[in-house]
Amino acid sequence: MNVPVASQLAVSALIASTLVAQPAGDPRTCPYTAAEVRQALNLEVSEGLPAAPVAFPGGKRLSCRYNALRGATASLWLTQDAYDNPRDPSIAMMARMRAGTFQPVADDADGAEFQEQGDLTNATLHYLRKGVQVEARVTIGPRDAGFAAMKGKLLKLRRIP
Repeated sequence: MNVPVASQLAVSALIASTLVAQPAGDPRTCPYTAAEVRQALNLEVSEGLPAAPVAFPGGKRLSCRYNALRGATASLWLTQDAYDNPRDPSIAMMARMRAGTFQPVADDADGAEFQEQGDLTNATLHYLRKGVQVEARVTIGPRDAGFAAMKGKLLKLRRIP
């Protein structure tokens, strides 16, 4: 079938315009730059790679991975559960349903806690701020020599949102 060149160009332009017109991802998904992660956590990581947002009743989950670079072994995984109604009592209930045990950070304005999961433990900080439950997980375990220091660095990472 012979399709006129003008029609082919029109179809190509239409496809290109729809690709350009697609909305950008939620800018909250990957709120840190690789330089900011490097400075705060001393990790060599890529720029954030967002996952597609996942809707759930009453909000959405935003996820971002900052992958290890140049032979480094630790990455930062960031998960944010953003609630439509920050005063919803189910937020506290959902926080209690997380795996493992939690050690509260003394005098933390956002109620931060470190998560312990036995053999699955990473340096993981959780906190609730402005209706968003944040999990910042650095993929190193308690047998790593830098584990305790990394937990301290996580406390210095800029809080979001």
